[in-house]
Amino acid sequence: MSEDKTPEKPTDEKVNEELKKILEGATSEATDEKKEERADMPREETFDQVSPSVDPTIFDNPANTSLKDVVVTDQEKEEFLECILFDKPFGLDIEVLRDKKIHIRTRSTYEQALCYKCLFEMQKEPEHQTGFDILLWLQRLSMALSVTKVFGKPVDILSFEGDSDLIQAEHITALREFVKANYINLPYTKWQVLLRAFMEFTAKEKILLDNVVNRDFWNPVG
Repeated sequence: MSEDKTPEKPTDEKVNEELKKILEGATSEATDEKKEERADMPREETFDQVSPSVDPTIFDNPANTSLKDVVVTDQEKEEFLECILFDKPFGLDIEVLRDKKIHIRTRSTYEQALCYKCLFEMQKEPEHQTGFDILLWLQRLSMALSVTKVFGKPVDILSFEGDSDLIQAEHITALREFVKANYINLPYTKWQVLLRAFMEFTAKEKILLDNVVNRDFWNPVG
């Protein structure tokens, strides 16, 4: 007479191994389903093409990097404070190329609004719809209203007045035409020198504005 054998009880190790196989299979199937459901979308090519009016090297040149070492002198602080107290335009001589200087002034509220209005209108045109092109034009428009002297010699500059909420169409046209005539075809080296000076002035202006209510900032060094 044969003895009945009790079925072998699965060990915890075997159970875990079976569960692992099941889970791996379920995960694989779920992954396969997701892969099948994935839709191929056309690649966005908006920023693949650089506008013909842009010199790509302008964006990787050291002149376009952040100016971490910019320092505001006590004399520049005094000039800035005087301009605020007496409501005068603020400007600085930025030294470049050893003792050569470029004078740059601040833009009025209207002139700043005019720059952005120009860009807004330009973005409606097919040739001015890339981010690089808009950045370059913002630099050109701002410099056309800011650079007053180059190496001690006065240069042509535009100046506008008006209500910032009512930008005049003729001012937009005049500014764009001025930039085309004076900044589009500048020699590369001269443009870089102007840009470097403009960025240094902008950095100094920001430091002064950020610290205008900081009493310690205005105390002379030493």
